[in-house]
Amino acid sequence: MRSKRTLVICLACLAVFAVPAAAGARQLLVGGSTSVQPLAEKLAAAYHAHTHRPKPRVSGCESDCGLSELAKGELNIADVSRNPLKADKDYHVTLDWTKIAHDAVCVITNSRNPVPTMSKETVEKIFTGDYTNWSQVPGSPLKGKVISVFDRNGSSGTQDAFEHIFFRNPESTKVTQRASEEASNGLEQSNVKGTEGGIGFVSHAFTRGVHAVPYQGVGCTLHNARTGQYKGIRNFWMVTKGIPHGETLRFLRWVTSGNRVTKEIINSEWIAIH
Repeated sequence: MRSKRTLVICLACLAVFAVPAAAGARQLLVGGSTSVQPLAEKLAAAYHAHTHRPKPRVSGCESDCGLSELAKGELNIADVSRNPLKADKDYHVTLDWTKIAHDAVCVITNSRNPVPTMSKETVEKIFTGDYTNWSQVPGSPLKGKVISVFDRNGSSGTQDAFEHIFFRNPESTKVTQRASEEASNGLEQSNVKGTEGGIGFVSHAFTRGVHAVPYQGVGCTLHNARTGQYKGIRNFWMVTKGIPHGETLRFLRWVTSGNRVTKEIINSEWIAIH
């Protein structure tokens, strides 16, 4: 009886010590930009696999949506695909910005309309509505076809980044009101893919099935973005309310550490900072 009791006690001890040290850690809630979402999901899965800490739960809406939910305490981290704005003071909280990667923003057309290149002037004239027919666009094979512009709505970080990259005066120049506003990169991609005369703009990770238009003679590719030849680059951020601490700080330090795992994930579709 004594030996059996000792065995039971020892097994109980082993069970206690077998519980991961992170068992009491809380699950982080991460959400915001649909451009950042695919990267955030991959990083969250790898963080869990390599540290055995709780896997952050990642969702997507838009950059401003993520910041709004962060300010209300509904998220631990907001994914944002634009740079900080003066208007961010309207959230009435202190925002701490951590840059996690660079991304290429691509102008996209339907695969039946492989425009060979576009200048800044051409992009601006199309998206502001000065050009309404593909006959006006140099190199387009869709002569006589109406241009269907797909935009993102005002909460989108990708829209803000697009305007600052491709418009000469982004503060005063806006996309035509005739454009169809989409709520995500995926919807933008899908609509351009299904509309022969369509044009839009997305994160490089959403260019499958559509034509990524070269900009100023340079293709929107990861190689060209990494080497600096392609100029349509923006930043990806993870934003916290105040200085991060606890599990949030631990996750952000891992993401930005430049370790082999994070660099491999980021460089799969985006551009690592380190």
